[in-house]
Amino acid sequence: MRNGIVRGEQSMDVVITGLLLVWFLLSVVVQIRRPRVLALRTHDRFRLLPAWNLFAPRPIVSDYFVSFRTWDNPDAPPSSWQRLPFPGSRRLLDGIVNRHRRSSKTHWDSAHDIVMAFEQSGQPIPVSDPAYLRLLGCATSQARAIPKATTVQFRISCIRGHHLSNATEIAWFESNRHHV
Repeated sequence: MRNGIVRGEQSMDVVITGLLLVWFLLSVVVQIRRPRVLALRTHDRFRLLPAWNLFAPRPIVSDYFVSFRTWDNPDAPPSSWQRLPFPGSRRLLDGIVNRHRRSSKTHWDSAHDIVMAFEQSGQPIPVSDPAYLRLLGCATSQARAIPKATTVQFRISCIRGHHLSNATEIAWFESNRHHV
């Protein structure tokens, strides 16, 4: 009797290992962006195959950046644009566990929301918009650290290009001027 239980457990281990191996291989295969391969997803009724893309046909080619500038007084020329700093200092361990991931994603999502709303409506974004207020708050907190700064403005730019040598920066949105 004992021998039969051991064989049953071993055969169950083989079945489970086989199922995991098939799932892993299908997960890798569906990353290939071809019509026949993508048809596999239509048969995935329980959404067991991951939807992320490991083998992108192109690397990330654009990103948003938020910059700010300040004025000492309304008649003076503005300071040069400065990028909002990355939330927190970067560490080598951030490649595994990034403690500032939510903060940086909030910056990116806010910038994306503002740009999309501005492109769709063509109208100024209301100051009461949560994304606008988030970025204004970040720019204002940086401006408060600058002596004599009385007014702040933020800008959302997009940098496009595969390599730094051919990257271009496009200003997509500029906020109104706000008191610090």
